[in-house]
Amino acid sequence: MRHRAVQGTLALVLLVAVVGAQPTDTAVAAPADEFVIQEDDAQQMRTLDATWHAGAGQFLVVWSEHPDHSLNGSEVHSGDDKIRGRLVGLADPAVAVPAMGAAFDISTGGASKDFPQVAHVLDTLIPAQQVSLVVWTDHRDGGADIYGQIVDSSGTARQGSNFKISGADPDNFPAVAYGQRDSGDGVFLVVWERELASNDSEVYGQLIQGADASGVNAPGTLIGSNFQISASESWFASAPAVAFDPANDRFLVTWTDDSFFPGDSSSDIYGRIVTATGGTVGGNKLISSQTGAEGSPQVLFHPEQNEYLVVWTRGLTSSGATSVYGQRVDTSGNTTGGAINIAATAAQEGAGEPAIDRETGSYIVPIISGPNVVTRIEVEMVKVSATGTVVSREDVASDTAANKGPAVAVYGATPLAPGGAATISEVLIVWRDARAGSDPLLDQNVYGNMVEVKTDTDGDGLLDSWETNGFVDMNDNGVLDAGDFDFTTLPAANRPNVNHKDLYIEIDWMEVDADGDGVFCDSLGNGCDPNQPGDHSHGPLPVAGSLPTGTSFDPVITSFANAPVNNPDGVTGINLYLDVGQMGGGGPTPDVAGLDFFA
Repeated sequence: MRHRAVQGTLALVLLVAVVGAQPTDTAVAAPADEFVIQEDDAQQMRTLDATWHAGAGQFLVVWSEHPDHSLNGSEVHSGDDKIRGRLVGLADPAVAVPAMGAAFDISTGGASKDFPQVAHVLDTLIPAQQVSLVVWTDHRDGGADIYGQIVDSSGTARQGSNFKISGADPDNFPAVAYGQRDSGDGVFLVVWERELASNDSEVYGQLIQGADASGVNAPGTLIGSNFQISASESWFASAPAVAFDPANDRFLVTWTDDSFFPGDSSSDIYGRIVTATGGTVGGNKLISSQTGAEGSPQVLFHPEQNEYLVVWTRGLTSSGATSVYGQRVDTSGNTTGGAINIAATAAQEGAGEPAIDRETGSYIVPIISGPNVVTRIEVEMVKVSATGTVVSREDVASDTAANKGPAVAVYGATPLAPGGAATISEVLIVWRDARAGSDPLLDQNVYGNMVEVKTDTDGDGLLDSWETNGFVDMNDNGVLDAGDFDFTTLPAANRPNVNHKDLYIEIDWMEVDADGDGVFCDSLGNGCDPNQPGDHSHGPLPVAGSLPTGTSFDPVITSFANAPVNNPDGVTGINLYLDVGQMGGGGPTPDVAGLDFFA
């Protein structure tokens, strides 16, 4: 919500908040190598997903697990597949492998199972409702249906039983996102591909209750019935993905559209807006129609940019090359700017599920690549700025010989800790990996690596790297450039301390000086201009001899310094820096009726 400043008011522009700020951090040493999340010689780990399970303050990784069965070199199912999960803790710079909970069964009932996806409840008035929902394709009833399971707030056990979400098989390839409408209320939207005929499939959805402070619906309760999302067209709408826009209480659902024939060069990326009550807004929206076969889209919403990023894999039939592209999409489902070339090299690249590093606002896009479409042997990450500029590309997996499967990135962070304890944030990338065995079909395990690992030692919302390197790295490229805030331009006494909480506030105010002679009343009505008695200022009251600003705000600075707030340096208090002009930012602005300081 925007707040409009009333005419004649004083505006405080908050640069960095302490209390209640988003947990933020600086880059510290990530584990030197990736680590194994799940490995079992008798089991084959297949498709996977991950989320931040807020109830436990850890990542929840889920995967499909198939016993090793093969016939003449081909995989077969014997009806004993499982969907399983495991908690993975935040990285500890002192150890190579983060703490992990025991793996546990999420599915029951036997039969063929695959394509698990997971989303979580982040904010709720009832801690027991801080759960996750896992969905997957399940054949226990003879056909392909979508099933679900609530994982309790501990992140280590099922809450209730598996439940059927769809039953008009064949239904496949589910995706899920959580829509937090307010602190006590939210819904999951599960989407999937439904085959309606041999030459026609559409995207369908189902709303499922998340948090509900009223207690009317328990998490996992189906709301209404299955509904169609993609507007009917010939041929195939497939491989859907979904993300939630909390500002407008709406989802964007994306999919691959093969309007003429599945997998040919006509396949494009489409999307449609769905409300949090299950209504569709407008028709199908074309997101990308480049030459080649575009497919397997992923989508996420950037709350600071107030827009979506859609990422997909693009294949060129002429050369067989595959690349990764992206597109910014506004809250109405319309494209913004052109297509973003995220990864297009001589290697064959495929897109994974991206995440947002909330500390820097950058997108982290995991990709798998290799010499051809079948042989994908590398896991990499591409960092993309919040405005769609590729910043960097780097390896995630050290092994570059064994086949790798789809990759998923997810952000997680500790809450701001009391007493000055360090906060940690990071992005976990997980993927399927065949390096442990000789059979690339059956010897598949789940690997992970922590990237963008950061700490904020004093918990003040300023990254340690910003405080020690001397600048706020707004585009997260590691160098001081345009758009970054340079702390070294401030007086030495006004620069931040990595071990003591710092809070910076720029103060601007309105003033009226109709004749421009520099004479007007101060904030108490003193010294008024005899020629223009209406001239006045809403600025701070000057106080002779007062430090550090020489204004009536100085007692506030003293109060913050005396606050009973602990810091790592052992000294209580918060260093409050009020910029009324002496730091190069604050100052007067002409009196304009209805001026919006937050625009």
